[in-house]
Amino acid sequence: MSLRASIIGVLLLLGAPLFAASPPRSALSNSNPDYKTLRTGELRHVYLVANLTVNRDAGVFTFRSGSFSFLPPVQSRVTTGVFIGDGNFHLDPGSAASTLRLKRMTGTEAVDEDFSALVVFFSDITYDEIRQHSELVDESPEKHEEALRRVRDVIRGRRLPRLPPSPPRSELENLLNYVDIPNYDAEVLAEVYNGMDPARSCSFRAFLHGKRHADLRFLFNSRGALPVFAATEEVALLNFNPVSNSDGVWYLEHARGEHQSERAAPKEDKRLLGRFAIVPHACTRFRRTRRQDVSHLRGAIAGKLDGRMPCEPDRPAAAGPAEFQSRHSDGQTGCPHDQDAELMPFASVRAVSR
Repeated sequence: MSLRASIIGVLLLLGAPLFAASPPRSALSNSNPDYKTLRTGELRHVYLVANLTVNRDAGVFTFRSGSFSFLPPVQSRVTTGVFIGDGNFHLDPGSAASTLRLKRMTGTEAVDEDFSALVVFFSDITYDEIRQHSELVDESPEKHEEALRRVRDVIRGRRLPRLPPSPPRSELENLLNYVDIPNYDAEVLAEVYNGMDPARSCSFRAFLHGKRHADLRFLFNSRGALPVFAATEEVALLNFNPVSNSDGVWYLEHARGEHQSERAAPKEDKRLLGRFAIVPHACTRFRRTRRQDVSHLRGAIAGKLDGRMPCEPDRPAAAGPAEFQSRHSDGQTGCPHDQDAELMPFASVRAVSR
């Protein structure tokens, strides 16, 4: 047996747990109706727009002609929309360092990209802004559904690491589709449940199907655009194209307002919750405690927890600024006993501002 074949055989054996199939999910998992609306809902109505400009920090979106369609509202707020038509995205970096970074990645000092489709997840006033400048028409949102389905497939799919001799995944592909797959539906729902002011503390995540770049992503989040990087910057622009040399983070910067008010700082505290931790213990259940402070609890509200993580029985934390409710595959709140345990945002959850 050749040395190369032996190495590949060992890697296959060691990597077997990584590639093992997940156990079947319970039919009752992810049963929160608001979450299901965002996760699997269908678009409703079509609204024509023309020459509409939407500004989000450094990003400028111009919808020359086309139409929007939106998912049904949750808690009386619309949070997901799809545009089909002729649009343009422009970004002009506000600092010398960001301009230099962008030029190294793209060869230009600004981004100017025409696009034919856009999917946006938001908790700000985007829906109201578009509705005020649009006209309801009697058309099918079939093309909008197709664009939404394409984006969902890309951002939700898990891409396992490749074994030699195949080329490895790109760094961005590995981070966003394996190490930490963002759940934008749950994140936006958490923001809605936390009562975040749509005119102030909010998020706007746009996925553009551009004419030159098929998967350009503009991310604005007042609590950090790229939590997987543990970065405090609120605005990011990514080009997701693993087979291209331009794949990667093009722009990562603090919000313009922070720079203007001289509040931008690399050590900002972006924690949604700062006093609760999920602490491992010798059993198969979850516990919440105030025993320690943690720097990254984003997943506690918006993400899926591994049901195999050993923890103590779930019980109410001491009196504090936030409460959790956990919903599991049996539809009850309390301690999970299977692989489908989820911590979902509920109306009682409140963020801790610092």
